[in-house]
Amino acid sequence: MKNYLSLARKNTLTLAALLALGVTSFVNQASAQLLRYELDQTSGPALDTGSGTAANGTVNVGGFTTVGVPSAFEASNVYANNGGTGVGINAGDVAKLDGLGDFTMSGWLRVDSANIGNFTEDRVMSKRSTGSYFDLTFYDIGSGVAGLSLEISTGTGSAQRVSSTAIDLSDWFFFAVSRDGTSGATQFYLGDATGTIAAAAGSGTGVTGNIAANSNDFWVGNVQANTGRAPDADFSDMRIYGDVLTLAQVQAVQTTAIPEPSSFALLLGSAAWIVLFVRSRRRG
Repeated sequence: MKNYLSLARKNTLTLAALLALGVTSFVNQASAQLLRYELDQTSGPALDTGSGTAANGTVNVGGFTTVGVPSAFEASNVYANNGGTGVGINAGDVAKLDGLGDFTMSGWLRVDSANIGNFTEDRVMSKRSTGSYFDLTFYDIGSGVAGLSLEISTGTGSAQRVSSTAIDLSDWFFFAVSRDGTSGATQFYLGDATGTIAAAAGSGTGVTGNIAANSNDFWVGNVQANTGRAPDADFSDMRIYGDVLTLAQVQAVQTTAIPEPSSFALLLGSAAWIVLFVRSRRRG
């Protein structure tokens, strides 16, 4: 009996270690995480924990809040953008975001009900200029329904836009959008705080090639060209990767914010299986 119990304990601990390592490895398999604003703070600048030179962002007017943060989130604070003119996070001219070809953007958003049906291309993440740029925005589909839209110009031709399917804006949602610079293929993913995710939440083909450098500022929750384009929304864990993430990698990014319904639940289920195995051996 002691041998079986000892084996069960060892297997449980080993499984826990492997699961933790597996989730971390999946995220790290992606190419360089160029930028990350966790936004889990109470004040100060938005701290960039991505790779390369830090692009800390100045928080303009908006602030941080604990109101409405899901209990499943690892974060205890989020950035609250009140939708006013000039409100948002301004990181200046971020050099590491110039010349993007392949990339993936992701984050968590919750839109205030007053903003639904009133989007005017409100910005999520933007480094827009009159030439080359990327611009991730909300757009109104109609009848109080909205989606996300990624517009890209490489500076050598017309800008092209690819949009997601409709989003459930009743609560927090997770998004990711990947773009292949060679083919122009763009893929949206949408998920929620329970851990579910839609792998085909909008796709299409946009302009190809790398996005030429521009000197305009990078913003989260607004845009340099027109600072009246801020959504009344909360933001958490905004990221940009320099590669096209796979579905598994996108899910790994998503579950770093909500570990309970993912790796932890799997660990509990596996531990329960070990207990049942031990009991069956005892009865045998």
